[in-house]
Amino acid sequence: MPPQDIVKTFKDLFYQTTHIQVPQSPYTKLMDVGLDSLDAVELIVAFEKKFKLKFRNFVEYKIDQYSTFADLFKTFVDTLVAHNQLNPVVAQAALSMYAPLGYAAPLANADEPVVIIPRSLLNECIRALANKKALVTKLKQYQK
Repeated sequence: MPPQDIVKTFKDLFYQTTHIQVPQSPYTKLMDVGLDSLDAVELIVAFEKKFKLKFRNFVEYKIDQYSTFADLFKTFVDTLVAHNQLNPVVAQAALSMYAPLGYAAPLANADEPVVIIPRSLLNECIRALANKKALVTKLKQYQK
């Protein structure tokens, strides 16, 4: 199954189960589209029925209303790989295609700007934040 088909299957199954379109941002929380923890369980059961398998990672990933769509998709893909129903290389391509920023939900709203801090400045930024110093003027010197 090609990566784009995996993403489509996930979105289609989500819609068939909830009658809600998957949001554009994979970092949207399930509760932000009106789903609760019972709906999350229904989704897992629908995935299990579709693929005739048990989602062993359900508890490990703690899918609930606070989870993001990226978290749910990763659980879906990881479970298919664990049951040898999906090649790990194809799985990684699908994961990167669906949520290119990774799977930890950002602290900020997905619509808010994000600051990327070079690793070389990380300790300095942490110290500045701890001392309640402004960082914007300090980082401007690194802009190209």
